[in-house]
Amino acid sequence: MNAHFHFSLGGTRSSGTFDVKNGGKWGFTVENLGDEPLYMAIFNFTSSWKIVDLVSCSGGGELRVIQPKGKQNSSKKKIELRMEVPVFLQTRGNKYCEDILKVFITSRSTSFPSMILPEIPLEANDISKRVRGDDDQLSKFLLELNTHVRSQDHAVHEEWSTQNFIVRTAIE
Repeated sequence: MNAHFHFSLGGTRSSGTFDVKNGGKWGFTVENLGDEPLYMAIFNFTSSWKIVDLVSCSGGGELRVIQPKGKQNSSKKKIELRMEVPVFLQTRGNKYCEDILKVFITSRSTSFPSMILPEIPLEANDISKRVRGDDDQLSKFLLELNTHVRSQDHAVHEEWSTQNFIVRTAIE
């Protein structure tokens, strides 16, 4: 599927760790090079092990649609994020954090509900609370990727790709 889209980061690197000042912006652009719409989901794996759906949090529904060239709307989607060291880390004296941003690009509208996870409690008295629920949501998500309805419909071809970005935010 890599032939159908292109990531642009505004620099020469397309992967690795990106350093950002606390409160600064970091982002990327995705361009659809194909003839069909593409669908993008973005998840933030935070320093507290919480997984956040960034598209839903921004009020954009579950996915961003990237139209093909020549269609209505732009064939490019620019994503810009303001990066901050969380207050809970700052109160512990930490001056930086790392976020892992995982971007999924799919050829069909796809839902990722099992990807969302709450943060892991950092205090001993919070450990007795339910951390991630009764089911292992990550295992459930991976199972859905392999046994979803798509495997029952051989006439429908679906492609997907993913890209990871590590963003290290630091307080100077």
